[in-house]
Amino acid sequence: MVTFINWPIAIFKLYERLLRALYLTVKSMEYKIKLADGTLQIIKITSAYFKAWHVWNVRFDDGKAVMLFKLGSEWMQRNEDYLDAHVLSAIGTCIDKIIFRRKRMAF
Repeated sequence: MVTFINWPIAIFKLYERLLRALYLTVKSMEYKIKLADGTLQIIKITSAYFKAWHVWNVRFDDGKAVMLFKLGSEWMQRNEDYLDAHVLSAIGTCIDKIIFRRKRMAF
């Protein structure tokens, strides 16, 4: 229970948690993935929520963008997206590492 004296501290802590959560979900990062043919591809990954799903928007240097989501242990893409299975698994592995780091940093 928050008393009248310590309510500013409680509001500050809530504000700090909100800023951390927004920073973790909105932050766009550039990553390098190695494709099956040996080439490196630079991608930008952002996470967002679409309806009730936690989705990951991936944008390539050439301007193409895909939306990925995880269903169980498999990474899925929308029907409109074009990724091959090996590219999808490489990006999924990269996102899994991001998720693991975020869970370790959880407050």
